[in-house]
Amino acid sequence: FVLTLFTNDIELARRADEAGINRIGLDLEMLGKAVRQQHLNTWISDHEENQLPALRQVLKKSKLFVRTNPPHPRLDEEIDRFVEAGAEVIMLPMFRTTEDAANFIEYIDGRAEVSLLVETAAAAVRLEEIVQLKGIDEIHIGLNDLHLDIGLKSHFELLRSQFMNNLSDIVHNAGIPFGFGGVGRVK
Repeated sequence: FVLTLFTNDIELARRADEAGINRIGLDLEMLGKAVRQQHLNTWISDHEENQLPALRQVLKKSKLFVRTNPPHPRLDEEIDRFVEAGAEVIMLPMFRTTEDAANFIEYIDGRAEVSLLVETAAAAVRLEEIVQLKGIDEIHIGLNDLHLDIGLKSHFELLRSQFMNNLSDIVHNAGIPFGFGGVGRVK
């Protein structure tokens, strides 16, 4: 398991770092997420980019993690700022094409670990092509947005499907670490 904590609470981050959480960071995905998930009882981040330096300062063992916005015209500048702030693992959400993933890898240019979050049907259908790209450190399946994009009733329906088995097989056979879902506290 790789344990990841999204938080902008500096004291919680310090304690999580001491407890051995592998990654601690900010969810800075703001473009479109609140609208996509407005009818779900999901957590929507209130994190801000200016919180990265303080978070970086308290982490001694954990890697600083950031989820970016989906592909957009200034994503390269966003990534540059995150790397400059000390991000060690950067995740791309809501991408649709192999070109989106390739551009993300190119923007990072080895300066941080690349995490691709597959949460669109278009990316899932192209996964066999995407895993051929060089420079991917991990692929994660985003159950909330992917089940919505496919039109399923819930993320559990996706999780228990043959489709999910096929996605995990593609990633596993490519030798890339694979993850899905998340655990959160009840609101």
